[in-house]
Amino acid sequence: MHNLISTNFHDWTSRLAAENNFSLKLSQIEGVSIVMVPEKTVAFAFIELRDNEIVFKMIELFNHLNKGFQLITVWEDQWIQSNEVIRSRISSLLGQTKRIHGRATKVKRIDSHQLNNFLSIHHLNVITAAKYKYGLFFKDELVAVASFSAGKPMPSRGENYRSYELIRFANFKDHTVVGGLSKLIKFFIEEVKPSDIMTYADLEWSNGEGYEKLGFKKEGITESQQFWVKEGEWLRYYAHKLPHSVLSMAESNESEEQLMIRLGYVRIKNQGNLKFRLVIK
Repeated sequence: MHNLISTNFHDWTSRLAAENNFSLKLSQIEGVSIVMVPEKTVAFAFIELRDNEIVFKMIELFNHLNKGFQLITVWEDQWIQSNEVIRSRISSLLGQTKRIHGRATKVKRIDSHQLNNFLSIHHLNVITAAKYKYGLFFKDELVAVASFSAGKPMPSRGENYRSYELIRFANFKDHTVVGGLSKLIKFFIEEVKPSDIMTYADLEWSNGEGYEKLGFKKEGITESQQFWVKEGEWLRYYAHKLPHSVLSMAESNESEEQLMIRLGYVRIKNQGNLKFRLVIK
């Protein structure tokens, strides 16, 4: 099962690169196969659940041996559960995406239903609550969304200082709205007048370069998040935030780790996030 899924990923990635006349370099570190695309200085590693213990060592060795490359790590469960989104993101990284110019779009407020429905189809991460929700529309079709939190007072930075979080941004699958995020952020700034906007870049997919081009400054790296995943089920549960349906199966005095291992789950860790902040005033 593992080999078939891994082979499917590498065959598709290699075929996509070859179809667009990119050269390929295949590598293997700590038993993990990696597809490298030198023209784009990007590489893709498929992480099977059974490789969860060696991921960080593999990444460290890869970065040491391949300076200047961005390594994208795709977990087995994500490839299965969010296959179309991952294919879209990889295609975009290789420049294979349909472009829509931001100037041809209009910004509108959207509701939670519109936001969540869009994110459920076009974004990898879980849906979260948001105070402010915006969409970019091209010929009356929603092609990108951005969501922001409520303001957080920061007295140490000033009496009326309010910091907001850019929670989610997503393009329509297989499309890139050129200048879309910038347009949405500018609209939010004009409407809400934040003191600053902070956000996170997922280290498994991004080095934050896009945020830096928009004026964001890097502030640090967050700790890795831990999840429980079971082969065949492929659902992610946050460690220490298990739903009642799972916790109810615990035996007397059984710890979370003992419970999940008994039920056949594997604990995995992501790489954490880069934290960025855009100071407005």
